[in-house]
Amino acid sequence: MSFTATIRSRLFWIRTHYFTPKNFIILMAILVGIFAGVAAIILKSLVHTVESLLPDQAPAWVYAFLPLIGILITVFLSKNVFKEPVGHGVSSVLYSIAQKGGILSRVKMYSRLITAAITVGFGGSTGLEAPIVVTGSAIGSNLTRWFRMDEKKRILFIGCGTAAGIAAVFDSPVAGVLFALEVILPEFTLTSFIPVLISGVTASFLSKGISGDIGVFSYPYTEEYHLKDVPLFIVLGLLLGLISVYFTRTTRLIENNLKKLPSIYFRATLGGIILGALLFLFPPLLGEGYIGIRKILEGNAQALTDKSFLSTLPGLSSWLWLYLLALALIKVVTMSLTIGAGGAGGTFAPSMIVGGLTGSAFARLLNQSGWVGIISETNFTLIGMAGVLSGVMHAPLTGMFLIAEITDGYSLILPLMLVCVTAYICKTYFEPYSLHTRDLILKGEFIRGNKDKEILSHLQLDTILETDLPPVPANATLRDLIKIISQSKRNIFPVINSNHNLLGVIILNDIRQIMFSPEVYDTTLVEDLMQEPPILIQKGDSMEIVMKKFEDTKAWNLPVMEGDKYLGFVSKSSIFSLYRQELIQVGKDMTA
Repeated sequence: MSFTATIRSRLFWIRTHYFTPKNFIILMAILVGIFAGVAAIILKSLVHTVESLLPDQAPAWVYAFLPLIGILITVFLSKNVFKEPVGHGVSSVLYSIAQKGGILSRVKMYSRLITAAITVGFGGSTGLEAPIVVTGSAIGSNLTRWFRMDEKKRILFIGCGTAAGIAAVFDSPVAGVLFALEVILPEFTLTSFIPVLISGVTASFLSKGISGDIGVFSYPYTEEYHLKDVPLFIVLGLLLGLISVYFTRTTRLIENNLKKLPSIYFRATLGGIILGALLFLFPPLLGEGYIGIRKILEGNAQALTDKSFLSTLPGLSSWLWLYLLALALIKVVTMSLTIGAGGAGGTFAPSMIVGGLTGSAFARLLNQSGWVGIISETNFTLIGMAGVLSGVMHAPLTGMFLIAEITDGYSLILPLMLVCVTAYICKTYFEPYSLHTRDLILKGEFIRGNKDKEILSHLQLDTILETDLPPVPANATLRDLIKIISQSKRNIFPVINSNHNLLGVIILNDIRQIMFSPEVYDTTLVEDLMQEPPILIQKGDSMEIVMKKFEDTKAWNLPVMEGDKYLGFVSKSSIFSLYRQELIQVGKDMTA
C-alpha cells in the first residue's frame, strides 16, 4: 500500500471511530472554509504581485497591449500546463454537479488562481469571483473524495467552498452563503444551510484576520433614501433588467463567434487586439473596474474621462451620464472578449460594474434634467450594482445582501429588494435561463426546480439497458422463432441483420394465434411478422428525452441504438424502479 493510501485509510478509520456523521460535517465545513479562505487571500495577493511587476508610468498604448499578453500567457498555461479549458467557471461547476456527481479535477484547486491573476493583473476586463468559486468548489470536492464521502456530501461541500470563496473575497459571508444556495446547490435544506454558513463565516474571519483585508470592494454607506424615490427605483429595476438581457445576449454572441475561429492562439490574438483597442479608447474598463465605481461614489465621476479621447472635449460634464452608460455597455463587450479569447475570469464583478455605471448614469441624467429634484447618485450606483448582478446571475438575494454587507449596513435593504426583484423578473421574462445555465439546460445537462426531472437527470441509460432479449435473424422462419421463444422468458424480440442493424420487432401477443398453426411454420418468414418500433432511443439521449419518447408513443419497451447499431432495449418499468430507489435515497439523505 502506498504512503498516500495508508494516510487515507488511517484518516478514514479516525473519522469513523471518533466522529459522529454530524460532527464530521461541521469539521469538514471548517476545513473547507479555511482552505478556500487561504485560496482567496493567495488570489488577491497574486493579482497585486502581477500588477506591481508591470510599469507604473507608460504611454496609454502600452496598457492596451498588456491584456493581450496576459491572455496569451493564460491560453498557453491552460493548454500546455494545466491541460484544461478556462471559460466560465460557474458553468463548469454546475456541469460537474449535474453530470459528474460533483467530481472536480485536482488541478482546479490552483489553476484558476494562477490564470485569473495573470488575466486580471495584466488588465483583462473581468473579475476574480468566478475563479475563486471554481477553486473553492474544487477544494470541497477533493476533500470529500479524500475522506471517501458520498456524492450528496461532495455536492454539499462544493457549495461550502463556493460560499467560502465569495465570503473571503468580499468579506460578505451572508452573500457567499446565498450565492451558493441560489446558484450552485441544487436544493436547499436546513442541513445544507448550516455547513455552508460555517464555511462562509470561517473564510471571512480568516481573510480579515490574516490579511486585514476588507474585500475587493467596500464602501461605507452614508446617505439615506427617500420614499419619493420608490417609483424611480421601479423604473431603474426595469432598466437594469433590460441591461441584464443585453449583458447575457451580447456575451453569448461574442463568445460563440470567437469559438468558431480555428486556432485558440488566433482567437486569443484577435480577441486581445480588439480588447486592447477598446481599452485604449475607454481606460476605466481596464481590469475589474472597481476603481472607477469608487470614484463615482466619491463624487469624482469626471475622473473616469482621464486619459481618454474625450477628456479634452468642451461641455463634457453635461454629457457625462451618456459616457457612463456607454462604459456600461462596452464593459460587457470587453468582458466577453477577455473570456472568449481565452482569459480566466467571470461575470460576477463585471455585472456589478455594469450595474453601478448604469445606476450612476440614470441618477445623473435625472439630476441634470431637474424632472424629479435631486436624487442620490451614490444610492442609485450601489443599487444598480445589485440589480444587474441579480439579473445576470439569477440571484436576487445575493445581489441585495452583497451590497448591504459591503456598505456596512442595511439602510438600503428595502430599495435593494425592490430593484433586485424587479430586475430579476424583467430579465427572466426575456431570458428564462441565466448566462451560466442556458446551454446546459438546452442540452439536457442541468435541471433545477423540478425534483422529478432532477432525479431523472441522475439516472444513466447504461444502468437500465436490457440486453437479454434474444435477437431473431432477419431470414428466420416461424419455426426458428418458435424455438427462440421456447428458450426465452421475454415477450419482445428484436429482428436484426448480419450487420446488427435493427429491422423491426416481434411482439409475442401479436403472433400468439399463428404460433399454434404448425402447417405454416416453414412458409411464414419473420420479416412478415415483425413490426416497426414506434421510435428509437439513441445511446446519448438524456433520461428526460427518453421519458418524453415513452410518453409520446405510450410504449413500455423501446429499442436503444448507437447510430444504426442495435444495443438492447429499455423498459419504462425499469426506469420507474430505479427512480423509486433514487427517491427513497433522497428522502434518507434529507432526514439524515
